Amino acid sequence: MVMAGAFIAHVTVLGSFPAAPLVLFVLTAIIAYLRKALNINQQRIKNMTTISVIVGSTRQGRFSEKPAQWILQHLQKRDGIEARLLDLRDFPMPFFDQAVSPATPGRAPYENEVVKRWTAAIAASDGFVFVTPEYNYGPSAVLKNAIDWVYPEWNRKAAAFVSYGSAMGARSVQQLRETAIELQIAPVRSSVHIPVATLWAHFQGGDVNKGLAELEAQAQRMIDDLLWWTTALQDRPQSLTTEAPLFLPPCAPGMTAVASIQWMRAGLNFGRC
Repeated sequence: MVMAGAFIAHVTVLGSFPAAPLVLFVLTAIIAYLRKALNINQQRIKNMTTISVIVGSTRQGRFSEKPAQWILQHLQKRDGIEARLLDLRDFPMPFFDQAVSPATPGRAPYENEVVKRWTAAIAASDGFVFVTPEYNYGPSAVLKNAIDWVYPEWNRKAAAFVSYGSAMGARSVQQLRETAIELQIAPVRSSVHIPVATLWAHFQGGDVNKGLAELEAQAQRMIDDLLWWTTALQDRPQSLTTEAPLFLPPCAPGMTAVASIQWMRAGLNFGRC
């Protein structure tokens, strides 16, 4: 744009007025091209799918950041994907202590600033990869607490799991799958379970990258599944996102599965119609 302006000034100084219309035509064409390119880029950004990799451990000397970075790099290689790292060390939230649960309709936003940042990060994500250790047959307390602070922002999104620890973290993932379903998250079947040998390599100064490289096939399959489900949930018909009023009986027209479950939980399902 600066060069085009300088060219016009040069032509004017020389008194070449017949060339001015041509210069203006070229300048107009350049502006139109730049606007089109900008619109295409903005549309591309708008169509990007955001996948957040959640680092589920904050302990000293943790292993979790290595597989988190590893899976993040794989996601970044996929077209149309904006991969983000959500490290729970960056979100030091207190233990959940609110009188009103995050699932309560119409509740006021929580006042804790870190919780607000965390909630916004989850809301901005289309899907998730939880990198989780296994502590005593389950996930870490810090991860479960972070999950419990949020509800509607998790809804109708997909999640995958990378785990490590005793039994390669399989029992931690099993618990997280059940939690995910309660949050209306779709947990994908494929996951990556890191062998204990790779975990010990981290603490003994061994080659962690070599161990992770042996899991490439599992990682790619998990990412494929996660992106398929994420796309499917993004493309869902609008009619599937609207819950029926809770006062309808469980067999009423338009009753969704979610509303029916809410009826049953409230003890209002007195039988079939």
